[in-house]
Amino acid sequence: MNIVLYFGSFNPIHKAHLAIADTVSSIEGVDKLWLVVSPHNPLKLRSVLVAESHRFNMASMAIGDMGLSDRVEVCDVEFTMPQPSYTYLTIKYLRDTYPQHRFSMVMGSDNLSQIKLWREYEYILNTTTIYLYPREGYKVEKDLFEKYDIIEMAGVELFELSSTDVRARKVADDRLAPSTLMYIQQNNLYK
Repeated sequence: MNIVLYFGSFNPIHKAHLAIADTVSSIEGVDKLWLVVSPHNPLKLRSVLVAESHRFNMASMAIGDMGLSDRVEVCDVEFTMPQPSYTYLTIKYLRDTYPQHRFSMVMGSDNLSQIKLWREYEYILNTTTIYLYPREGYKVEKDLFEKYDIIEMAGVELFELSSTDVRARKVADDRLAPSTLMYIQQNNLYK
């Protein structure tokens, strides 16, 4: 199976995340997409993150709300790994644990444009097919496309939505799956 890994804090998951997951999981040759909930991204402040269990629960319910459960799964593999979470370690672990699968990943051009800040970024680029989601205002060096297996996703809808805006209530609640909004309200998150 070709499993595409979609790493993120998902703090909280919103409809742009879900639309990207839907698009990538529909690509010919992709068998499954795993949303890898990262407990602590080393490039983000831990203080703004709600507990990973809340983020995992919201992602799981949102996948169901959007009818993606047959193609998308939420993955908690990083919950038991050392923190902060380093992508290369997770990829290595998954390859060792599931040698019968091929792992690739989806990444926004904002992240790829700063990939050299990532620990062991060369391992990721040399071993992993990257499905590149374009983000407005972020250019990726041309040589990356020539040197590595990067597949630019053309014709996909571009979203101007971030979890930061959701937490700050700068966007309408309709940008969240109904279960995510209800979960946030019931658990008094992001106040």
